[in-house]
This record gives sequence, C-alpha cells and structure tokens, in this order.
Amino acid sequence: MDGNKRLAVELAKALIQNNHVKPVFNKRYDSDANIIVYTIEDNEFSFNDIVYHFVECLKKSKEDH
Repeated sequence: MDGNKRLAVELAKALIQNNHVKPVFNKRYDSDANIIVYTIEDNEFSFNDIVYHFVECLKKSKEDH
C-alpha cells in the first residue's frame, strides 16, 4: 500500500470515529450484500468511498504543490 493510500485509510478511520458520523447497517443498492455505510449529515458513504475521497484529495494536494 502506498503512502497516500495508507494516510487516506488513517484519515477515514479518524473521520468515522467522530460523533457526527453515524454507522448504519444497510443493503447495497446494486446487490443483495449487506454493508455498513456512514451517514454524514443526510449523505451515506461506504468506508471505501471515504478512503477514495481522501486519496483523491491527497493526489490533488501533491499536484498543487
């Protein structure tokens, strides 16, 4: 795992520990699989979605500097 991915996972883990982030057991819309999604305000995100967001932000940050 590269440095950006490792940092993104750590940031995602820290984010989901915040009180305003609520875990919800849910069915995936595209399959019968059960997953845990994290509700932030009125939006739901999988852990992978959160990690991907941080990876993209880190890439953009490196490009800007």
